[in-house]
Amino acid sequence: MWPTSDATAVAYVSNGVVTGFKITNPGSGYSSPPTVSLKDMPDVHLVAALSFDSEFDKNGAVSAVSLTAPPK
Repeated sequence: MWPTSDATAVAYVSNGVVTGFKITNPGSGYSSPPTVSLKDMPDVHLVAALSFDSEFDKNGAVSAVSLTAPPK
């Protein structure tokens, strides 16, 4: 079993528009991308990408967060 820890990130917002993200803790132990959301912005749809490393305790870390099209 991989060690697990929650990932955290901050969103940069300018005039109500998301302009970017900064991962503040990539977390670890994810076997599939976690669900990502922004508080008070339910119409913004996001996706997380994972990275896998040769260092066991870093496997399944969030490597990026990006905007995506809303589900149809």
